[in-house]
Amino acid sequence: MELEVSFKDISNEMTNILEEKNKAYGNSFDLTMDKWGTNVAGARLDDKINRIDGMLKDGNLVKNGESLLDNLFDLSGYSFLLIRYLVNKGVFTEDQVRKYFAVLDNQ
Repeated sequence: MELEVSFKDISNEMTNILEEKNKAYGNSFDLTMDKWGTNVAGARLDDKINRIDGMLKDGNLVKNGESLLDNLFDLSGYSFLLIRYLVNKGVFTEDQVRKYFAVLDNQ
């Protein structure tokens, strides 16, 4: 039997994971970015991409207790965190933000 998930299922799960981790660890991503700069995010994303690439190339989809799916969620999570951080820091123009976040149109 094949399982099917929707984009909404994936994004909802990602949201749940991030909210749970923020409760457990505080806002450590933002604090780290403030302390060390945005290159930290690039390094974390690159690390995850390298792990995913290695798993896909050698076909070993579980390494050291971490699965390909774990790493894909981590990569997505870091992307979510970076988007939120950069938007909240005012890096993008209002038009750029509104293009992706229609919910802000009421503000």
